[in-house]
Amino acid sequence: MKKILIVDDSLVILKAIGGFLAEKGFSVYMSDSMEKALNLSDKKKFDLVVSDFNLRGGSGIELINKIREVQPKTKVILTSGNFDFDNGILKTQKIDAFLQKPFEVTELETLINKILK
Repeated sequence: MKKILIVDDSLVILKAIGGFLAEKGFSVYMSDSMEKALNLSDKKKFDLVVSDFNLRGGSGIELINKIREVQPKTKVILTSGNFDFDNGILKTQKIDAFLQKPFEVTELETLINKILK
């Protein structure tokens, strides 16, 4: 079972995405801050991290870089409601995909299946 870490400071978003992905058969872990996400990543190895760009305690980019220090093969989907990424940033930061909020959970599911296959 693929392990996914979802990081967002909105509990509503965490519960919606986490519940949907759990129903689809993924092992889902959730965090509402960068600190909690890093604590989880010290204990578990994740196949994928889905993180908001703006986090309590730092940015999604900072989080991904720290997780990849110990889990270099972890895939990443970055989300944001107020930041526009270009392909150059995606490539230099090794982000596998970017989703602009709001998005449909089915759109996220499609990206996850594509990235993890």
